[in-house]
Amino acid sequence: MHLETNSNIYGRTVNPWNRNLSAGGSSGGEGALVGFRGSPLGLGGDIGGSTRSPAANNGVYGFKPTPFRVGNTGGMGLIAGQEGIIGCIGPLSPTLSGIELFMKAYLDTMPWVREDYLVPIPWRDVELPKTLKIGIMWSDGIVKPHPPIHRALSQVVNALRSADFEVVDWQSKDHDECWKLTSALYFEDGGDRLRHMLKAGDEQVLPLTEWLLGQEEVKARSVEEVWDVSIA
Repeated sequence: MHLETNSNIYGRTVNPWNRNLSAGGSSGGEGALVGFRGSPLGLGGDIGGSTRSPAANNGVYGFKPTPFRVGNTGGMGLIAGQEGIIGCIGPLSPTLSGIELFMKAYLDTMPWVREDYLVPIPWRDVELPKTLKIGIMWSDGIVKPHPPIHRALSQVVNALRSADFEVVDWQSKDHDECWKLTSALYFEDGGDRLRHMLKAGDEQVLPLTEWLLGQEEVKARSVEEVWDVSIA
């Protein structure tokens, strides 16, 4: 979960607005392409921010649908079948209307007829309440954002309030505990399949990957242990 895009084949994907900055990840290539206006629409994979991070980094919109709304038949995944944290496919677009167009056009084809694991719910227009309430988290209590990030959040807050949104401060709780649960559910096999894949390809384990796999909660679990973590 690097939120970065770096391939042994193509190297690092950089930001089209500033090549000294990251395009994010893991769908950073799609984020950079759409950010560069090389395509009006893109698709990314998302489990913990891998569509939304590239969207934010490259100045476009990204959307993570609820799992089992967009099919992934034909795709490849390292942890296919894992149910603790379920990844999904989501669109990226320079405009919010592009996101809406994709979701509506796709769901109008009734994809659950072809892929029976998808939820059979058609596209529905919804009426939003007159005033939307939006929470802003200034810090998670573990990492304090750098001043430019804080300044950007302040600008967003001012813009939202000017547009008659209700903005409230949101106090995070137990992010450290949340991370322990997340790291456990990301690698229910203790990372064995990932290490096997890297070894088969004779690829070096990147330092951040090594750090992630070395987390205390990352260990092979029995089915019963996975159930216990899932309801924690």
